[in-house]
Parts: sequence; structure tokens; C-alpha cells
Amino acid sequence: LPTIGLKTLKQSKIAGLKGIVIKSKQHVFLDKNKCIKFANKNNMFISVK
Repeated sequence: LPTIGLKTLKQSKIAGLKGIVIKSKQHVFLDKNKCIKFANKNNMFISVK
């Protein structure tokens, strides 16, 4: 399964992305609380479809 975590968000920010969209139950989400804090601090979004 694809894995999303803090490293993914940091790389997304470096790439100039405003956020990420993931499919529910099709990804492993590591360190969810840290990712949410990072996204909020950096004005990014995490959308789960």
C-alpha cells in the first residue's frame, strides 16, 4: 500500500504543492497528528476522498 507521512508532506512543500489528496482505506497514513500539525503550520491541506 502507498504510505503517506511527514516526509511526504515536506517533499510536497519543497515541490511547491499546496497539499495532498489521498483515497480512504487505500493508503497507510503515518504520524497523522504530526502531519496535520505540519500541514496547518504551512498552510497546506490533506484531503481524504
